[in-house]
Amino acid sequence: MENEYPLSVTRSNILGTEAFRNLLGESLRQSSKRVVILSAYVKKIGIDWLKEQLEGKNIDCTIISRWQKNDLATGSSDLECYSLCKEMSWKFKMLDDLHAKVMLIDDKILFIGSPNLTGSGMSLIPVSNKELGIKIQATEGDFKTISGLIEDAILVDDEIFYELKKWKDKLPEIKKASIPDYPKTLKDKLKENLNKIWVHNFPWSSVEELLNINKIDENIKHDLEIFGLDKENINRDIL
Repeated sequence: MENEYPLSVTRSNILGTEAFRNLLGESLRQSSKRVVILSAYVKKIGIDWLKEQLEGKNIDCTIISRWQKNDLATGSSDLECYSLCKEMSWKFKMLDDLHAKVMLIDDKILFIGSPNLTGSGMSLIPVSNKELGIKIQATEGDFKTISGLIEDAILVDDEIFYELKKWKDKLPEIKKASIPDYPKTLKDKLKENLNKIWVHNFPWSSVEELLNINKIDENIKHDLEIFGLDKENINRDIL
């Protein structure tokens, strides 16, 4: 039988929202050449967070979003993202029907999962989504697939941006549909059961254990991923 999993690459554990964001942030801060982000939805708060991670770096950064008319009209994605990227000399592209959430760093590290580059996707706001993702080594095949999507995407320039802004400014007020709430009896049954809260997003070891690492066990590895740390910079970042 043909091997279902022909490639074997280094990968992280499955990461929750905050752990994914923290580990992604650490990798972005260590980047030196290029960053490519494919995200169906992109919000200003997500771009601001990305700018913080890449502060002081001369990085070739490309962001690709689907930017469909309903996304821009309803505010699922922000038009201002283009202006923020232009300030940083980053490229912003549109790819219709894009639903992928992939971050490629220095053509060798991939973050793949459900989070978009938005406040709720990256847990940059108090009430956020429950997301999952992983960090893996990128293969040559991965790089080619992503490069193909970059080629297919349309580069946004000032002309396209101002045409979109004119279109949006003329839109009538778009009100969200009012959906009747569930009956109270059903709402009570659907309340989150705090007795069954998952612990994978909480540290599994003490600060003392993290500061005095002699060997990496599963608990330490889990916590390093949560905080976006590695063994070399752990003393500096924790202190």
